[in-house]
Amino acid sequence: MRQIPHAVAMAMLVGGEELTAADAHRWGLVSHVVVDGDSVLTAARNYAQAIAARAPLATQATKELALRAHDLPLADGIRLEDTMVRLLQDTEDAAEGIAAWREGRRPRYTGR
Repeated sequence: MRQIPHAVAMAMLVGGEELTAADAHRWGLVSHVVVDGDSVLTAARNYAQAIAARAPLATQATKELALRAHDLPLADGIRLEDTMVRLLQDTEDAAEGIAAWREGRRPRYTGR
């Protein structure tokens, strides 16, 4: 993947410019930056808990789509996404998500 513009990459490679945490965040190379004094472990645990609270099948599908769609033409990526949505819409987790929302509670996903 080409995450940063060519000019920035060349400045780093040829000019020896260092990439700061703020630069890495700005260019999308990292999703979070932990400020000095904050606990890296706490930040990682919070992030992991947020992911774990989501429907596992949908999370897995989202990751797969993001990886595959990057190298596909837009129309093919959209077709792949539509196929995935159709596969997931009849799962127990989809029904649980809707029921939990209607009942005003947190969903209890099972991965089925």
